[in-house]
Amino acid sequence: MAPKTSGLSLALARLCALPAAAAAQESSAVAYVYVPGTTASGTPFINGYYTQSNGALTTIPGSPFPVAKCKISSCSVGSLALNSKWLFGTDGYDIDVFSIASNGALKQTATHPVGILDTSHNPPIPAGGPGTVFLDHTGESLYDGFINLNGTGNNGYQAYRIDQQNGEISLINQVQSGPEEGSTLSFIASNEFAFSSSCYHGTPDIYGYQRTSDGGLAPLNENPPFPKPWTGNFYCPYLAAADPTDHLAVAVQPTPDDEFQGTGPYQLASYTVNGSTGAMTTTSTYANMPSAKVGQPYVYWLSPDGKYLAIGGATGLQVFHFNGAAPLTALTGLLTGDAIGHIWWDNAGHLYAVGQTDNKLFLFTVTSSGAKAAPGSPHTIAGAAAVMALSK
Repeated sequence: MAPKTSGLSLALARLCALPAAAAAQESSAVAYVYVPGTTASGTPFINGYYTQSNGALTTIPGSPFPVAKCKISSCSVGSLALNSKWLFGTDGYDIDVFSIASNGALKQTATHPVGILDTSHNPPIPAGGPGTVFLDHTGESLYDGFINLNGTGNNGYQAYRIDQQNGEISLINQVQSGPEEGSTLSFIASNEFAFSSSCYHGTPDIYGYQRTSDGGLAPLNENPPFPKPWTGNFYCPYLAAADPTDHLAVAVQPTPDDEFQGTGPYQLASYTVNGSTGAMTTTSTYANMPSAKVGQPYVYWLSPDGKYLAIGGATGLQVFHFNGAAPLTALTGLLTGDAIGHIWWDNAGHLYAVGQTDNKLFLFTVTSSGAKAAPGSPHTIAGAAAVMALSK
């Protein structure tokens, strides 16, 4: 007769199995993924997940990870950046620092109130501060796009040195610009130059910064060429994304010469950047640039291998083949009709996208034949506001 198993024994067996299962999920994961959100009562947190090779997500033990209280009305993290040891987030006023454990778990270690506070409100609200945070390729320097750095409408950038032992940040320098700047800069392969673009009040501007020897930023005084438009138009650019071989993608919208507003869909231009000087060249024209189907773009980024460009916007998400200096070509149509505000890639061909307003995390596996939704995608995450993946 088989021995009887008590309820207590079964419960103990299940408890012992939980850490083993988590360890197995961690060991087989290809990336750690972080998505900040908020509870119904407005309490901020950061969700952590393991991504398996097929794109399936499992929860990192201890997730969701708490975010410390702050001085402003909302502490919700809206932008993330990370290296192998530290994750940085901002709510528009603070820069928060989290350590990343060997199993991907997060622990907040510091909060830096670097923004400008409007104390006429109770509780106070930000009158300016870091709208975005991002890193250089080495992960040694942290940067923010600072809104209202020099008064209302005058944005700029700040550069910070990261102490890799404790995650503490210290200001290197700040550069003031104007209302047309402040979005995330994308570093080319040399790690010496970073770019973005804008079209404030109908004035097209592709702008760059040079990373100095101490990690600071200095304006790059270049006047890049624009793609050749058709007669009676010019191109308004928005943002930029660099590949691993000193090429740059820039979304541009055809705009009549006598207007500020574009009249056609955004097209995707490709540039070659001189890694020594930062000078840009392009062979893009209205005739050879593909059009995106996402409406107004909110974000776009290149895969780590430089093969694919994902672009998210008001009317969805789309992926293109990126061909260096040659014209881009469409890989997919719209993968979703949801407005997409944040995207990221891991090194295993997974594309992560967060909806602008619908609390969804989309996950796709992208190959040369197209994009396939991962198991369980889209995932509903309360208050989902950004996404960042750390490849293993």
